[in-house]
Amino acid sequence: IGGHGDFQHWLGVEKIMREEANATAGAALDSYAAKVRQSLGIESELVIREGKAAE
Repeated sequence: IGGHGDFQHWLGVEKIMREEANATAGAALDSYAAKVRQSLGIESELVIREGKAAE
């Protein structure tokens, strides 16, 4: 049976995965926002939310 240290390890893994997912989402949003800005001249508001897609 794992101890408290094992639980802390998985919390660290979750944090890293969230940070990587946010970085990936941010890069994708930046790319699309640049395309919108270039073609339409509109500055987009970029929002990243967590949760199920249906929320």
